[in-house]
Amino acid sequence: MAPNNFGPLSNTLLIANNTNTGTINGFDLSTGALVGTIKNMAGKPIKINQLWGIEFGGGTTANGKTNQLFFTAGPKNGINGLFGVISVAESRKLFFGLSSLGSGGPFCW
Repeated sequence: MAPNNFGPLSNTLLIANNTNTGTINGFDLSTGALVGTIKNMAGKPIKINQLWGIEFGGGTTANGKTNQLFFTAGPKNGINGLFGVISVAESRKLFFGLSSLGSGGPFCW
């Protein structure tokens, strides 16, 4: 469940798909309707190769802000490991910024 300060997908149920073009979609909890897909600053859907899991930060300096969405992935069919975070872009509140650390280097999807 996205927190109430997660941009256009606030208070939605986030569902990730584990494919070569993994996206994260938000759904309305009451109706089940698609609200939208997490997008980058250019308005394009963020695609994370072999997206494995997503989890929001716990709200401390040790585990991130509650509106930071952490993810793991296995690009190159699981050969590489990737850990990253998606954050609401402070200047626009409509799109998301992305950072990552992984064996394949930043942005290796």
